[in-house]
Formats: sequence, C-alpha cells, structure tokens
Amino acid sequence: MITAFTRRRRSAFTLVELLTVMAIIGILAAIIIPALSGSRERSRRAVCQNNLSQIGRGLMMYSDANGERLPLAAFDGTNSIWDLAVLPYVGNATNIMFCPSDSLLRGAYPNPRTYAANAIPEGWSFYRVPFGQVGSANSALRMSDLDFSKGDIILISERLGNSVEDRGYVGSFGFCTLDFHRSVVHSGKGGNYLMGSMAVKYMETNNAAFSIPEGNRGNPWTVYVGN
Repeated sequence: MITAFTRRRRSAFTLVELLTVMAIIGILAAIIIPALSGSRERSRRAVCQNNLSQIGRGLMMYSDANGERLPLAAFDGTNSIWDLAVLPYVGNATNIMFCPSDSLLRGAYPNPRTYAANAIPEGWSFYRVPFGQVGSANSALRMSDLDFSKGDIILISERLGNSVEDRGYVGSFGFCTLDFHRSVVHSGKGGNYLMGSMAVKYMETNNAAFSIPEGNRGNPWTVYVGN
C-alpha cells in the first residue's frame, strides 16, 4: 500500500543525486566563467582600439593644421600638451583617453588618462621619437619624418603603473610619456598601440620587435636614421 508519506519520500533527492548535480554545476561554472571573462576583456580591448583610432584621427587633423608636426608631449614637469592638443579635434571627448581595461584608474580622477605618447625625458636627445623630448620645444617630429619603409613606429599606447599614483589625467604631466615602457594593461600580457601608419596593433611584451635595439631598423620606438 502506497501512503502519502511514501510519495513524499520518493519525491525527495538523495544525497548522491545532490552531489551529482553540484558537481555538474561546478564543471559548467569552470567552463563558462573564464569564457565570460575572456569575452568581457575582448570587448574592452575593442573599445580601447576604437579610442586609439579616434586619437589617431585627432592627431592627423592636428598635424594637418600645424605643418605636419605632431604636438610636443610636454614642455615641462607641470602640464602635458599632446592630449590637450588632440581634444579639440575629437569634440573634446575626454573619455577616449581612458582604456576600460585599466582597473587602476576607475573612479580615481576626473578625466583620467590611460594613454601616453611616445616621447622621451629630458636628456635622452640621442633618440628621435614622434612626440619629442620633454622640455625641448621643437623636438616633436613631423608625420613626414616617420619613414614607414624602415618600420612602423609607436605613437600612443597604454602605460602601466603599479598603483593609482602612477596614473595621470588629461592635462597633467604625470604619466604622459611612454619612456619605452611596454603595455601590459590587457590581461597582463600586452597592449594596444596606435602606430604612425594610423593602424592600431595589439602587441604582447615578448613581441620580437621590442628586442631590436633603439635606433635600429624595425625598432617600434625610435626613427631609424641609417641608410
């Protein structure tokens, strides 16, 4: 005879069944969560690439209006120049200066700036780089100075710091130049780079081009001045 109590007992899960379901959920979570995380990072990387593309268009318009010359990265240790020079040509959209993968800057500053220009500190005058040497008024190059037949060259990229103090904001000198630092903002492996050809490239820190000494053909930081 089947009683109501028997029916209730048969409708319950056994311990083995519960453990099996929990194991299946755990396996699915282990598969899905990394995939979702990777998808979010790919989306952030795409936004970053779009930011750099817009910055590139702004730089082209600036250089067209200024005898092909790029803006200086900074004239002194107080204010940056390159970002303020670009903004009027991109509708003053300060949000394009921030990479969404940059976790250090979220909520840290008004108008945060992840990106930095390929320029060098005062005293590094033996290199030719697009945005020149800090403190040297005429050291920024013209677009025609970038000889792509000898290798494309970095203009703008994310610059990594270890804390929010290593970050900058639009118009500030701090963190406005790359100083040959490779980006690791995206998944800790690499970063997006706006090149002189206006292409946006993702390069990991172990990219072979980075191993070419500065000043030599193919090095992405400096203009090659040899024959």
